[in-house]
Amino acid sequence: MGRPECAALLLAGLVTLAASGPAAAGEPTLSATGHATRARSSEWVAPLRLVDTAWWVSVDGQSGGAPLAALEYQARFTDPEGQDQRATVGSLELDANDREHVSGRIDVVVPTRADYLRPFRVRLRLRDVNEGASEWVDIVFPIRTTIAPPGETPIVVAAVPPGQEPERESLGQVETEVGNDASMADVRRALLVQARIRGATDIEDLRMVGTSGDRNKFAARAVRVTHKRATPTPAPPPPPEATPTRERVLGDITVRHARH
Repeated sequence: MGRPECAALLLAGLVTLAASGPAAAGEPTLSATGHATRARSSEWVAPLRLVDTAWWVSVDGQSGGAPLAALEYQARFTDPEGQDQRATVGSLELDANDREHVSGRIDVVVPTRADYLRPFRVRLRLRDVNEGASEWVDIVFPIRTTIAPPGETPIVVAAVPPGQEPERESLGQVETEVGNDASMADVRRALLVQARIRGATDIEDLRMVGTSGDRNKFAARAVRVTHKRATPTPAPPPPPEATPTRERVLGDITVRHARH
C-alpha cells in the first residue's frame, strides 16, 4: 500500500472517530439585574423615622448543553475608606429542576442600615457539572430608589355625589311701583319684601309691566326655593391591590463585617 492510500485511510479513521465522539457542550449564559426598595420603618431615632432597605438580584441563566450545577458569587464593599475589603465568596447549589434553566432572585443582606449606603459590588456566574462557566456579571449597589411612604393604610375618601336640583314652588306674582330715579336694586328689594310676605324666599322673572309719567311698574314671580339634602351614595370599595409576582428565592448572600 502506497503512502497516498495510507494517508487516506488515516484521515478517514480520524473523521470517523470525531463523528462518533461526544459533541462539545457550550458554556452557560447568565443575565442578572440588581433591585432595591426603601421603606420607612416603625423605628425612630428622634426626630426621624428610620428607613429599611432591601437589595436583591434577579437572575436568569441557561445551560450550554451540560447540566447546570451552581451559581457562584463574590461580594464586597468597594469604598476605599471602608474596613471590610475582603470579598465574601461562595456558591448556591442548584436543584434538579434548574439543570437546564434557572430563574429567580438572590437576596443580598449586609450588616447594618448604614451599610446600604456604601458602594457594594456583587459578581455572579453560572457553573455546570463539567466545570464550564458563564462570564461574570457585575451588579453595583446602592441603586437609586425613592423612599416609600409609611405603611399606614391610606384613607379612602368617598366621592360626594352631585346634589339634586332644588325645588322651586311658585307663590304667585308680586308688583311694585317706583319713580324714575329708582335703581334696579331698589326695584328688586321692594319686590322681595312683597314676596316674603307671601312666604317666598326669592323672586324670578323680573320685568317692567307698565309706565306712567315718572312712575314705572315692575312685577316678578314669588318663589319658595327648597334645597333637598342629597342622599349620599356609598363609595364603591377600592379595587383589590394586585398581588405582586414574587420571584422564587434561590438563596441569599449574607455579608458580615470582617474582624481584624
